[in-house]
Amino acid sequence: MTTKRIPLDDHTSDTLDQLYADLDRVRNAWQESRARWWKANARIDELDARVRELEAEVHRYEEVVVGDLNEANIGLQREVARLTAGQCLDSRAMCEKHHLPPVAGCPYPRCRAARGDQPTPAPRTPGVIDLPDISNA
Repeated sequence: MTTKRIPLDDHTSDTLDQLYADLDRVRNAWQESRARWWKANARIDELDARVRELEAEVHRYEEVVVGDLNEANIGLQREVARLTAGQCLDSRAMCEKHHLPPVAGCPYPRCRAARGDQPTPAPRTPGVIDLPDISNA
């Protein structure tokens, strides 16, 4: 910044020149700081937008993975129930050993009573033909 020289004594005039020069340096430094601040702020906005994109991508992957894991878990639970119920057909002791909670498909009274199910037919003996009950007919 150029300043006009005020007709004063040399000492006062030199001091004023020094003050004006200091003022110019402070203004320039302030403008540079402000420009850096705007640039940094713009970069922060860019990074914030990228973080939101990545969070959305993570959310999409989590939905897929959690969905796949839930399906696999349900399938495994069904398989365990099927295998456990299959073991119960062989032995009541297996039923009592493997089921603290009742299992769907278990034919033994303990599981049926706990579930509130209707009695299930006993396992068939090979070579035996089941006849319908006609006692009340």
